[in-house]
Amino acid sequence: MPTRSGRQRPRLQLSADERPCTPWDEIRLVARVVDDPSVIVVRNDSPFTTLASVLDAQRKKPGSVTFGHNGAGTNGHLAIRMLAKAAGVEPNEISYRGTAAAIWSA
Repeated sequence: MPTRSGRQRPRLQLSADERPCTPWDEIRLVARVVDDPSVIVVRNDSPFTTLASVLDAQRKKPGSVTFGHNGAGTNGHLAIRMLAKAAGVEPNEISYRGTAAAIWSA
């Protein structure tokens, strides 16, 4: 599996008689360092007032609602994808270079 530096990490190969490696058997949580909430915002002059109204509009006219997020593969991107899958819509996405750019373009 490639790392950020592009080098390959060796994969752990378990034989059939070995149990799967689960990290929670070896470590325990002692403190949460970050609580990272995700929010969905619209412009003040938007016709949308609830998440349901946003999703209904996307269902009625696919591609009519644009979802911006703070970059491909980020928590915001994955949250939009998970929401879209759960709601049964296909998001019209814009991938920005960071959170500030995504918020200011709204």
